[in-house]
Amino acid sequence: MLAFVNAAGDAFPGVFIYPRKKVNLDKMVDLPQGFLPLAHQSGWMNDDLFLISLQNFKKQVNCSPDDPILLILDNP
Repeated sequence: MLAFVNAAGDAFPGVFIYPRKKVNLDKMVDLPQGFLPLAHQSGWMNDDLFLISLQNFKKQVNCSPDDPILLILDNP
């Protein structure tokens, strides 16, 4: 799971990576608004899925050159 949280503690809908080749959205019911289900055979994040996740995050926060955000990445 990839979670996005701001300094005030508010969470944005995140990303969950399922360990399979393809996600069947028809079987995904009652997903939170903005939640992004992705799939990878190993169930781990890779560079392609991370880019998709960031693009989804950008849509949620509506950042722009006039209204920028600071994104800090942490990998424990």
